This record gives sequence, structure tokens and C-alpha cells, in this order.
Amino acid sequence: MRIKVSTEIIAVKKDVTNARDLDRSAVRPVSEMAPTLQPGDSTAMKPERSTIDCSIAQHYAWSGVCDGWRYVDESDMSVIVERIPSGVSELTHLHRNVRQLFYVLEGQASLEVDGAVVRFGPGQAVHVPPGTTHRFFNSSPGDTRILVISSGPARNDRENVDVDSIPDPHDEEPG
Repeated sequence: MRIKVSTEIIAVKKDVTNARDLDRSAVRPVSEMAPTLQPGDSTAMKPERSTIDCSIAQHYAWSGVCDGWRYVDESDMSVIVERIPSGVSELTHLHRNVRQLFYVLEGQASLEVDGAVVRFGPGQAVHVPPGTTHRFFNSSPGDTRILVISSGPARNDRENVDVDSIPDPHDEEPG
């Protein structure tokens, strides 16, 4: 049996196992449940009752041509969507306390992590633990859109790294 759900949310008791047993009196339009958000409202919303997209998320630009939208900007979690045009790269950097997950929504991505390049596409992700040098870049022919989930606001924990000062793990110790 297929159930079509469009603009209604159905309250379901945990013990309901058959669609015929649903309490239809609990059905309410989504518009009654989710407040309408305005641009700039982003993290003031109740996550279980609101939706957010790029039209209302806080927008920022970086590197002059990239766009980012802050979906969640809390002390314990940050969720952003970024659009990176072809040929654009960020600086190599690290976060001492913040871990990040880079998930590709559209296009192809490249992430240099501790000197090794990982290429990944839609539906794939790369985890970057705290203290790990990394640099996102788009070497594909088109735009790339990524979702970046961080264990806190990464911009407050970012240290740019001079790549020439990173020791090569293949170099021998002077002796």
C-alpha cells in the first residue's frame, strides 16, 4: 500500500502498524505547524517545526565568487551550504577544536587533507577531524554545491597554514 503525503502531517502513535489505524483527527496542514520564516531568522527557529532554504538562510560570500548559506549557526553545530565555481580554492587551514563533514550535493569536489587529495561526488562525504590541515577546491568544469556540517562554528576556530611550513612525512629527520 502506498500513502501519498503532500501538505499534511499525520500524528502517528508508536504502536500503529497499519495505515488504516491512523487517527485522522490529528491531521493538520503544515502551514498551521511551521512558522513562516523571514530572511535573517535562521537559527531562531525551532528545528522540529520549521524549514529553511537558501532564500532565508544567512548568506555570505567568500573568495569573491563563492556563496555560502548558514542553515544552522550554533555553538555546538554549524550546517552550511556552499556553491563553489570551477577553479576556485580556499587556503589550506585547520580547526583545532572543530570537526567537519564535507558532503557533495552537486558537481565534483576535491579536498586536500594532510597533503593527500580526495576527489568525491554527489552523495559522498569526507570527514575532517580537528587538527587536520585541509583545503577544499573545485577542479571540475562546473559549479560544485556542498553541505558542510561542523561540530561548531568553524570560522571561529580557523587557522590558515603556510603549506611550506608543513613537514613532509616522507622526509627523514636530520640526524
